[in-house]
Amino acid sequence: MATIAMWILICLLIFSIVIIFIGVRNSVVSGREEEMIKNRGKETTALITHTEQNKNQSIEGVLHLNLTLEFSADNQVRVTQREVFVRMLHLDEFRAGKSVTIRYLAEEPTKLVVLGNCIN
Repeated sequence: MATIAMWILICLLIFSIVIIFIGVRNSVVSGREEEMIKNRGKETTALITHTEQNKNQSIEGVLHLNLTLEFSADNQVRVTQREVFVRMLHLDEFRAGKSVTIRYLAEEPTKLVVLGNCIN
């Protein structure tokens, strides 16, 4: 019986380590992609056509917003969505009808980073 309990603990430990490793790796990869877009992307302004607050708020004083952005890339109007975290102090900058500065990849315009007072 003790052997079975030991193997169950070992399996749970390995499972936990794998889950933590995957979470850390995804965070690092996401951060690298955003930095690459900031460094090599084309800068333009985008119109916020719709703003929706995410229902799952976990940080006090910071809102999780889903933005619908409209911008021009390669003589085509693009519409895409982006999630950002915005402090309550800067909420007026991200209302529908306002313009924000973005950077996007020329080869894939739907991959973008919103610049300014927010966290992507």
